[in-house]
Amino acid sequence: MSSWLGLAQPRVALVATPDAAAGAATVGRLRLWHTAGVLATLPVATSSQPGFSFTNLLILAVAVAVLYPVQKKIREVASRRRRERWAREDREAEELLRQRDRDDSDGSAGRGPDGF
Repeated sequence: MSSWLGLAQPRVALVATPDAAAGAATVGRLRLWHTAGVLATLPVATSSQPGFSFTNLLILAVAVAVLYPVQKKIREVASRRRRERWAREDREAEELLRQRDRDDSDGSAGRGPDGF
């Protein structure tokens, strides 16, 4: 096997069963038991407990303490703006109805949009 530069790359094979001739790791072969010391430390290095953790509880408490007031404020502002918009739309609709009623009471009932 060669790299894109054309340099030879050594092949490394992991073999699960030792034989009598393989006492040491050579360039061509890396036996599985040669990596046993490294593999034995992996569970210790990555031992994260999936259970309860005070650190995770603290992170959750800080997140709630920051995000809850923010979302509450956003909801209050959105509700206030929505109520203001509904009130404005209601006033505009009532004004439009009053305008139509005034136009109808002025004797323009039955006339077309051009006033004829």
